[in-house]
Formats: sequence, structure tokens, C-alpha cells
Amino acid sequence: MAALEARLIARGAQIPSAYRGEADIGQSQAPKESAAEPVEEDVPVAPAENGIVGKDDSAPWPGTADEASFLAEQRVQGIVPPAATAGLANEATDLSPLPSLEELVQRIPAEARAALDDLFRAKFTGVRRVSKKMLKT
Repeated sequence: MAALEARLIARGAQIPSAYRGEADIGQSQAPKESAAEPVEEDVPVAPAENGIVGKDDSAPWPGTADEASFLAEQRVQGIVPPAATAGLANEATDLSPLPSLEELVQRIPAEARAALDDLFRAKFTGVRRVSKKMLKT
């Protein structure tokens, strides 16, 4: 046991005092300067043509050719890109008028409405039409 304590004391002596929570006598407790790069004052920074704000606008924005080559490479690797959301716009829309909120609330059984109110303080606020793709099947 004494050997273990001696090793711990020796290890503790190797740790700098700043990490042990001790301060050197005569030094102030002011935080040391960070190694971060200094901030330049009064340097105007304007957005570039591509909309990115910064000093270095020399980096080119990827174009359509870059995107096409990336997608082709993904297909070769077997990664299928997600479908575009344009499919939602092609869905047949039902333009029939929506029922009133009160009518829909009355379709919910009274016991279920009471449980919703008791457990969740649910409040029905509006009627909206949603896409069938948005519903879980």
C-alpha cells in the first residue's frame, strides 16, 4: 500500500500546478490569452456572388457537372439518392371542401376525447388536408 501511495505522490508531482488547481504565488488569476487567431477590427466583409460570407471567395462553388459526376459515382457504389419532393406536387389533389372542426371532433368517441383531454390536454385547433404519402401506413 505504501508503494502505491509513493507512486501516486510521484505522479502528482509531475502534473503542472495549473492542472492540480493550485496557483503559483505572485501570479494573478487572469485567464491566459488563447491561441486563437486575433480578430481584425473594422474589416468589411461582404457576401460573395454565391451568397457565402467570408474573406476567401476564391473557392469555386460546385456546378451542375460536379453534381452529376457525384451522383453517377454514388450510383456506381450502389447508393441510391433520395427521391425528389416533386412527387408530392404530382399527386392528385382533392379539392372538395373540408369538414368543419366541430364535425370532426364529434366523430371521435366521447371516451377517447375525455382520455385525450385528461392525459394530454389536447386541443383541436384546425382542419388541414395532408398528402397520403405523409401518412404512415
